[in-house]
Amino acid sequence: MGTAYLLLSFLSPAQNVRTDEYGRDFEGRMRFPLRIIDRIRETVGGDFPIGARIVGSDYHDGGVDLDYCRRVAVRLEQAGLAYLDVSAGVGPRAVSDSPLTMGGGSAVFSDFAAAVKSVVSVPVMSVGRYYTMAAAEAAVASGKTDVVALGRALVADPEFVVKSLTGRESEVVPCIGCQACHGGITTALGVSCVLNPATGHELEPAPEPAVRARRVLVLGSGVAGLELARVAAVRGHDVTVVTGELPFGGLLALRARVPGAAEVGDGVRWFRRTLSDRGVRVVRDAPAGEHDVTVSAVPGARHPLPAVAGSSAVVGAEDVLSGGARLDGSVDRVAVVGPGLLAGETALFLAATGRRVTLVATGERAMADAHPLVAGTTAHRLARLGARTVTGATPLAPVDGHAEPFDLVVDAMGWRPAEGPGIPVGDDWDAFAQRLLVRNATRLARTL
Repeated sequence: MGTAYLLLSFLSPAQNVRTDEYGRDFEGRMRFPLRIIDRIRETVGGDFPIGARIVGSDYHDGGVDLDYCRRVAVRLEQAGLAYLDVSAGVGPRAVSDSPLTMGGGSAVFSDFAAAVKSVVSVPVMSVGRYYTMAAAEAAVASGKTDVVALGRALVADPEFVVKSLTGRESEVVPCIGCQACHGGITTALGVSCVLNPATGHELEPAPEPAVRARRVLVLGSGVAGLELARVAAVRGHDVTVVTGELPFGGLLALRARVPGAAEVGDGVRWFRRTLSDRGVRVVRDAPAGEHDVTVSAVPGARHPLPAVAGSSAVVGAEDVLSGGARLDGSVDRVAVVGPGLLAGETALFLAATGRRVTLVATGERAMADAHPLVAGTTAHRLARLGARTVTGATPLAPVDGHAEPFDLVVDAMGWRPAEGPGIPVGDDWDAFAQRLLVRNATRLARTL
């Protein structure tokens, strides 16, 4: 009865517009879920615990709110449920109101659980961005919930609880809220994690020690390259990572500078600790010829951006985010051109500085490569800062009738595969694209 499943569409006054016995009023909307509970009870017997997930809000106007949620909870307890798990839906207002996306905070639905707990006597379970044991313990200790259920934290690290309870919290692979795990669901590739590609592939054997230790050089420090370095070091190779022009962590480190995305930096910090523990050297530069294997973990060459009429300067998105492009007070009107999340989040970065920003999406919709919740939230944040978005644009003329020039045009078209020394494993901006690169890099590291 949670998230966006069938039973929630029956429960929600906004979604259920039926006029038969399964609609019309509260009892009608509850009828289908209650009949399912009765059938489950017939099947499993009277002594088997049955619980349900419900929502504190379905994020539909006129839909489920906290008062309605309390009514549902009381009715479900009367139906004999043993516990209730309180989450939220993904209706139209989720992109503006849901705290599940990056930057949403911690224990974000604990107040929903507390509201339900105030009207029922059965145990209540809370979910929603519990990424540390401290957050989970605080929610229980405060009386807001009886139980905390972990989701994405366990996708990132199935040993989250064990490590936390044995003094090894620094070893926990952090969830960075990037939605790469969800991207696998929508593309039929299954659940996994950009920082922990072993998740979802547990039946594969652990990496075996290398027959012969080799000197491995990783050019660039994108996430795929860092994971390759980690696995290679686990196998016994002597590994050096050269960061090059981008900071340690590559594009993920730059993304941490975008408003609302700071938590992805937790992944960068985790890799730094882990590689240090494994004896991996991280340097700014190193000669390639002194190594047996060279791997390239850089984004590649920038896709060319046609000249934009009326613009005085064009710089790359990575130069803006890294601080390499010095933007003084004369830079006010900025166009950020590109089809994907790189363009959207670069536009957000600039809009947060008070500049007048236009996101020029070269496709039919902006940020088409991103998870819908991430794209929607970014679009909402852009609009809140007064930025404009133009879709279906060809960057060859003034945008949407603009006669005045832009002070700056930012090339956020993305990158072509790297050319040059080393086996390419690449780097990318969108988390799901990174997840695919990381998976391939892990496989490569097992063959070195």
